[in-house]
Amino acid sequence: MVDIAIIDKVEDDSYNGKDHKKVTDKSGRVFNVKYGREGKLKAKWDLLVPGKSIELTWGSYQDKPFVEDFKVVEGVEGVAKLTPQLDKEPLPTPPPDPTRKSIERQKSLDVAERWCSMKAQNGIEMKVFDVLVVAKMFESYLENGVVVEKEK
Repeated sequence: MVDIAIIDKVEDDSYNGKDHKKVTDKSGRVFNVKYGREGKLKAKWDLLVPGKSIELTWGSYQDKPFVEDFKVVEGVEGVAKLTPQLDKEPLPTPPPDPTRKSIERQKSLDVAERWCSMKAQNGIEMKVFDVLVVAKMFESYLENGVVVEKEK
């Protein structure tokens, strides 16, 4: 399994005398990046920097997930920092409709998938996380009714 994480904090940690990095992402998820086979992951520990986006490849050992590999990816940092462009006084928001959130997410992902598919058909290189970035932007627009921009 592969997913994207935006690093919030990195701490040195150890277990049974073995050092590893304890990483917390922007969503609050905590995971460990250990040595890896023959020190493969330890050699990349310096890439674990707060604010960086990493693509995690997960493995499973005795039915427990672990970070098998990771690499730094570009162009995802803005997802965590999507901010609506509001006037000085925002309009009051009605109470949330629990069914609406699911519909907005579905619609956003559908539109993002079609948009990225059209770009790919026109020869523009697309990556998996491009769909997620676009979906997040559409979701924010549908939810708040405001334009969002990625932070540069």
